[in-house]
Amino acid sequence: MSRLGVVALCLLVGLLAGCKAEKPIVETDATRESPSTLEPVSTDELLSIVHTRRGRPLVVHFWATWCPPCIEEWDVVQTLYSELGTNVERLTVSLDRREDRGKLEAFVAQHESHSRQLWWTSRDADALLEGIGGAWQGELPATFVFDTRGERKGAFLGSVEAGALEKTLEELGESGALGSAGSPRATSAPGTERILVAGAVPCLTAEATAPPRTHIKSLAARLQTQTGPTLLHLWAAWCVNCRHEWPELIAISDAYRKRGLKLLSVATDPPEGEDQLIDYLSSNPPNFPVFWLEEAPEELKAIVGESWDGSLPASFVFREGRMVWSRVGELSAEGVQVEFDELVEATP
Repeated sequence: MSRLGVVALCLLVGLLAGCKAEKPIVETDATRESPSTLEPVSTDELLSIVHTRRGRPLVVHFWATWCPPCIEEWDVVQTLYSELGTNVERLTVSLDRREDRGKLEAFVAQHESHSRQLWWTSRDADALLEGIGGAWQGELPATFVFDTRGERKGAFLGSVEAGALEKTLEELGESGALGSAGSPRATSAPGTERILVAGAVPCLTAEATAPPRTHIKSLAARLQTQTGPTLLHLWAAWCVNCRHEWPELIAISDAYRKRGLKLLSVATDPPEGEDQLIDYLSSNPPNFPVFWLEEAPEELKAIVGESWDGSLPASFVFREGRMVWSRVGELSAEGVQVEFDELVEATP
């Protein structure tokens, strides 16, 4: 089976699972998307579109012109969209910065599209991530599947390879989401979804901008809802030990990302340290999501406990909102191997 065929089939399975069989929707002037029109939307407007109950399932693809994997898979995604037909609503949502509007409009005008084109113009990353929900931490590209009730049924984080999709199809077949001949069934267990992660760019913003801001409340909620272990890493660009540790964090992320351990980095730099933070991340791009804390660092004690004295770097592993491991000081990939192997192996 071709890569495109596997992608199309996998998404169709996720889309149709849990939905009643309906008559085909005939595309008219009222229902036809306008691919050539770029529509700016706020976070509230976007989430309203995504979660509104509708007569057909929805696929939402997030991308940006500064994201190389997004550009590489553009034609694949749009060809997939063309094959899904009008029984599936299709959205492509750009996360480009406002100052890159000209570049974005030029790209959309020069490339074939088979979906409604939206442009997220807000900068409240927390609200967007919480609204989409699940394991998404801002990686791009990211594709999500919602059923007719506006409930999320699938998440594909990054450029997914055919082999991974085929494995997902096998799992869907074993769970009864596929018929004996591989055709979608009309029902699935409520609240279930398939999540795949591979080859994503780990940030909501381009390299030349500061990381998305996050609040204590949002950070705590994200740790509470994550599936599997999550490594919360606290650091600052002004911290010499943090900068020395950075390559080791990248190595840890490389070693454990596909094994189920998520790495979530939170910069605690003060507002006046924005330029230094941007410069450091631009010169040392991470392979994991980085957020910038809105509140003072001492407020993090509400999450990591009063015993933390504010020393950096500091690392804490959470599982379902409960801290299961912590260390203050630099990490090394070799030094945490035994403990992290146990953490991921203990994950159900």
